[in-house]
Amino acid sequence: MRPFVCALGTLALLLGTSAGALAKCETPSDLAAVAAAEATAAAACDCCTVTTTKAQRSCVRGVVKAAVEAGSLRKTCAARVVRDGVHACPLTPASIPCKVCTSSADCEAGQFCECPTGTCGTASGVCVAKPQACPDIYIPVCGCDGKTYANDCQREAAGACKAHDGVCSGQCRSDADCNDGNPCTVDRCVNGVCEHGCVCADDAGNPTCCPGPADLCARPCGAGSSGVCGGVCPSGATCQTSPAAAASCECVSGPGGPCGGNIYPVPPVCAPGLVCKQSNPDVTGVCEAPGCIPFFQSGCAQTSDCCQPCVPGRTPPCAVCLGGECMGAP
Repeated sequence: MRPFVCALGTLALLLGTSAGALAKCETPSDLAAVAAAEATAAAACDCCTVTTTKAQRSCVRGVVKAAVEAGSLRKTCAARVVRDGVHACPLTPASIPCKVCTSSADCEAGQFCECPTGTCGTASGVCVAKPQACPDIYIPVCGCDGKTYANDCQREAAGACKAHDGVCSGQCRSDADCNDGNPCTVDRCVNGVCEHGCVCADDAGNPTCCPGPADLCARPCGAGSSGVCGGVCPSGATCQTSPAAAASCECVSGPGGPCGGNIYPVPPVCAPGLVCKQSNPDVTGVCEAPGCIPFFQSGCAQTSDCCQPCVPGRTPPCAVCLGGECMGAP
């Protein structure tokens, strides 16, 4: 480890970089320059042709120095190219043949084809052994397979080349990783993937749906541009012309459907001929027909005679008429 540290320090003095500067090599143009320099180093400093560690590092440093002098690579990125270049070409002991590869299919069992960072298969790599154990630390890297790994060791264990440091685009570890800068969206990290749900209310509290990067918000019940009612309603209700006002749309429930209460922003109403039965005004009630048969009582001739009949789209509990009795279905 000491020779590598010395080599890295020598390069830093040569090019005027510092340990702190390494962290500053992070702009999109920097990352593109790093990938280009690493591709050049991979082609010029083939670790299976350059037979010693010292010679391979010297070759990479030469490529980096030339890139800096040509103005194609900033000095702050030099150490990063050397680090990645040497890491992507770990020279194996003389007793183990060094093998250049284009994919992991070229390697032996327990190995994978490690390619230069950012090349993702566009440049040749070298067969290296997959680690058997990895530390439990979180320094995320993005693999060329599009997956985010907790650290570089876990990426190697999975046999994936490295695309770049940090999480992959669109992937996340916390809600903060998903902030899209749009105040109209609710940004959440769900199973490592960012979801952006739009807020369905304007400043006055009226239902609306503002677009976001991923429009996950269901359209509330209302009239479309053609004037036809449509949208999402609670189970047991459908969006249709309001029984009370022909010019508006409401969620209207049939027998056994929800009604009233203060759970829903716009409570469903009962269809004409039905009444809303509630235990108290704050609780969502059930639409029933006058004279309907309650649960577990006899007197029905068909399921529709029951107060909360089981019909397509109805969420249990509901009732079916069996042997003249309204039996509950769980």
